Amino acid sequence: MSNKKLVRDILISIPISILYIFFIQKLIELLNKDLLYEDKIKRTIAISFVAVIVGFVLAFKIFNYKKTYNRIAKYSLIFGSTFIFLNSLLYQWPQLSNDTKLIIVGISLSCALIFSYKFT
Repeated sequence: MSNKKLVRDILISIPISILYIFFIQKLIELLNKDLLYEDKIKRTIAISFVAVIVGFVLAFKIFNYKKTYNRIAKYSLIFGSTFIFLNSLLYQWPQLSNDTKLIIVGISLSCALIFSYKFT
């Protein structure tokens, strides 16, 4: 794999990841339109985490194998899912309870350790 192909794939995957992020944000708006503010926050976080999990599963389980291998789709889902995770976590962090914060940090730490073993 040459560096030119890698840079090309990353540059192509950025607009696709932006579309993925936009799709998830519009889905969240659609599902939260009739809720109170406190319920919107909870549902937004839940939908965001489901979208992140689905994005990573698609990236590493579907688009990473020979029959369905697509490096651009894989990078797009990784970038988009990472952005959605960080955005929802940082934006909603003050409204979360301490128990939820502990669970999120614990899950994030576990996932980071799993990914570090995968890439070594």
